[in-house]
Amino acid sequence: MNNKMPRTPFSTSLSGSAKETELRIRNIMSGPKRRPPVLFLALVFSVCIFCGNLVSCQVKETEGAQPGGSSSQEVQGTPADLGGLPADGAEEALLQALCQVSGETEPFQSPSARLLDYVQTDDLILGAALMEGHLENTLLLGVMDRETRALTGPVFRHAVKNGFPNVVTVYPNLFDYNSEEGPCLLYTFNGQENGQYTGQAGLVCLDGKDLAWKWPAEGDVRDPDSPAGQAYRDFWTGHLAVAAPGGVDVYAVNPDFEWGGDEPWSIWQLDHNEAFWEAEETNLPMPIYFQSLSWLVGYTNDPGGWRVLSLKPNRERADLEARMDCFTLTACMDNGTGAFTADLFFSYDSEPARPRSYSELVHAEVRAPLPSAAVPDPEARAAYVRVLEDLLYRDTLPDGTECTPYSEEYPGGFERMEDNTFAVADVDGDGREELVLLTRPNIYAGYRGYILEYYNNALVIQHEGFPSFTFYSNGAFAEDDSHAQGSWTSQFWPHDIYRYLSGSDSYELAGHVDAWEKVMSDINPESLPPFPTERDASGSGILYYITPVEDLGPDFHGYSKDAVDQSVYLEWLEPILGDARPLELDYLPLTEENINRLK
Repeated sequence: MNNKMPRTPFSTSLSGSAKETELRIRNIMSGPKRRPPVLFLALVFSVCIFCGNLVSCQVKETEGAQPGGSSSQEVQGTPADLGGLPADGAEEALLQALCQVSGETEPFQSPSARLLDYVQTDDLILGAALMEGHLENTLLLGVMDRETRALTGPVFRHAVKNGFPNVVTVYPNLFDYNSEEGPCLLYTFNGQENGQYTGQAGLVCLDGKDLAWKWPAEGDVRDPDSPAGQAYRDFWTGHLAVAAPGGVDVYAVNPDFEWGGDEPWSIWQLDHNEAFWEAEETNLPMPIYFQSLSWLVGYTNDPGGWRVLSLKPNRERADLEARMDCFTLTACMDNGTGAFTADLFFSYDSEPARPRSYSELVHAEVRAPLPSAAVPDPEARAAYVRVLEDLLYRDTLPDGTECTPYSEEYPGGFERMEDNTFAVADVDGDGREELVLLTRPNIYAGYRGYILEYYNNALVIQHEGFPSFTFYSNGAFAEDDSHAQGSWTSQFWPHDIYRYLSGSDSYELAGHVDAWEKVMSDINPESLPPFPTERDASGSGILYYITPVEDLGPDFHGYSKDAVDQSVYLEWLEPILGDARPLELDYLPLTEENINRLK
């Protein structure tokens, strides 16, 4: 194996449980408006950096494309106009040419295609496309003459099962102002084979009338017998690259890995970082980035499966007296799903007129837990798309109810379909994705939420209720009451809570919880009775009304009015939640564009 591959001037060598759990009693559910989509915004922002614009191919016209074909320009500080979107349809022609030529060489099965990103000159356009097939996905790279619409050379093609691309435009002159090289495409394309991550990555640019690689080999790697081609394939036989701020994190085969003896995922270990543009993370003091990445690998127990979206100083959580700085990490799976955030705390030494010297990662606080790493099922995704399109285009709910379309005569229908939201995630930890759909017509009484799962060729509604759910990492979930009249609370919102039954893949109601907060009596002495402090043995300033499921049956006469101490509530809650934490789901507005993301 040839390990002496070209490194960029910014290559960084890397040498090869802190889960602090807090049960937020007063905020298990804090009302329907308590979930600002911070993680979703961070994830979408980062996906824009690494994925560029997606052009549907069968073939549709592009809509809302950004100048230069990539939304990554602004993040990397590049000029706003570097040629602009081809006004002559060159990007569509390139996609058609890549698909046609590559398909003639080796036919695709049930393909669909997307143009991921491109760079261009007045005469040429270099692009990366993804061909999604039934058995595997294929990355295509090629150059087209914009005038003749003909490819100028062979198509680079790499196929892998469940392959997922990350493509970003890189401008060498941002690192070297004397560089005369034009923009390049940096790609990673990873999938799975035999339970292990596998993939390739490269930095490719225009070279005359064709394309050439700058990393990990220099030259034309399309010919497997050429020195560059052999070096490229040898390198990826023993390495895996994952998209990272400023470039890629590179993993190498663990020399202690034993085939047949170790778990397949343990084959990879951190090796080094390749930086191709300047990001905030590339300027962090040593060893902040590497130790944060090492923590991510240890926390997920999935080397090569997760990538850093951002790592930012968090001055609000720094502790000057303890000489502790905080850095907030946002990460997601390599396929762009399952984002979560953690605050990482590093100790440091400080001397006058000298920069801080960081020693080690002391502890981490995960703001949202790891979602289950469910592999998307194409048949399930197709079923979920049908459900969402039925609502978007036909005003039909998942249970088959046909709603009256919105009109002046019937103002209670769905006036704005984008007010409905949905998320696709493994919310119960069974290894399969569920569809969570929250519908909001003009009439509040018509609000409904659904949890759906596709399994054994059938679509099942696992739960239907008021559309305000909080899912927990052990499969349980809470459902807010639609109203809170009679609840003497300011932060706590009354709710039902359900446990997940893995044996039957279903939910079981555990009970209902309401509360009385002392602050409400204090600020409303004329209308509310005094808070019974003698019952508040824990001194928490809140009492709970617990109605167990056995009291919610046919003989139900109302929720419990017996206010109990927080310790009693925690004892009741323990077998239902344990140390589970709330999941953060990425809810998307119900639009055609967002539905197409599932296809």
